[in-house]
Amino acid sequence: MDDTVHREASLRQLRVLVTGATGFVGQHLCRRLVTLGAATYGLSRSAAAQTVPAGVTPIAADVTRRDEVITALKQVSPSHVLHLAAVGATEPFLPREQANSVNVTGTVNVLQASQAVGIQRFLHVGTAYEHSAATAQQPHNPYVTSKIAAWLFWRTFIEEHSLDAVAVRLYYVYGPQQIHGLIPEAVRAAQRHERFNLTPGEQWRDFVYVTDVIDALITALTAPNVCGQTYDIGTGVGLQVKTAVRRIFEITQSRGQYVLGALNYRPNEEMALIAAPAAAQHDLKWQARIQFDEGIVKTIDAFRRHLGQHES
Repeated sequence: MDDTVHREASLRQLRVLVTGATGFVGQHLCRRLVTLGAATYGLSRSAAAQTVPAGVTPIAADVTRRDEVITALKQVSPSHVLHLAAVGATEPFLPREQANSVNVTGTVNVLQASQAVGIQRFLHVGTAYEHSAATAQQPHNPYVTSKIAAWLFWRTFIEEHSLDAVAVRLYYVYGPQQIHGLIPEAVRAAQRHERFNLTPGEQWRDFVYVTDVIDALITALTAPNVCGQTYDIGTGVGLQVKTAVRRIFEITQSRGQYVLGALNYRPNEEMALIAAPAAAQHDLKWQARIQFDEGIVKTIDAFRRHLGQHES
């Protein structure tokens, strides 16, 4: 039995609680866990039978409320916790109080509750922008600052409490069912033959397809000998934003127009965010497999199917 088959077989024995289960990545992750046979619990303020995938037990709780989180975890008694809940990924200049409450306090609350119920592994999901912590660069907005702080609290907590935990940093995740962000907004504009305003588009980003990301999360959940490690989850290949948008308009044969330079860069824009996936490839035996054009075609096809369902 190879490692992949063995890991997937072992998932059927797990009770996995996913925070942020109603979000883009959370929904994809929960569906995969259910397919693999894991008992899956989706925690979110909006969690309900209608907002989580079929087969997932919804847990309505707010990560900023410590008592709610502790009650939820004691009720479920999960073997593994996968912490995705966060705010600000698409609105990084959100109020500092909100960023701190959800991203920092929320992380600490989930860590404490996980320790209290004796879970087997905690998987912390961070962002590419956390590289600022390692390179001593100045954080540029409340989202980045709060995510760096959350990762630092995660690292300190697991060292103090000997909690088996792993962290991953996701680069620019895209794919079907994504609502907000550059890729879905460009796809919508192209499909509708509309004008799409963007910055000069010279930023380099590491676009990683959502199913590759889910593969990485599932692997990190059960991989041996990785406690305390943090892994970049990306392709390792950069693509300029203007090139990504151009390909979307070309693939859709859009009669719309994308306008470079119609918007200003964000303050202190990060001009290059590209993963260093070698550690994940070595330790997790994972690597991204979906090339950008292939992923965009899958995303566009899903958008067309969704549009067709609503028009029929």
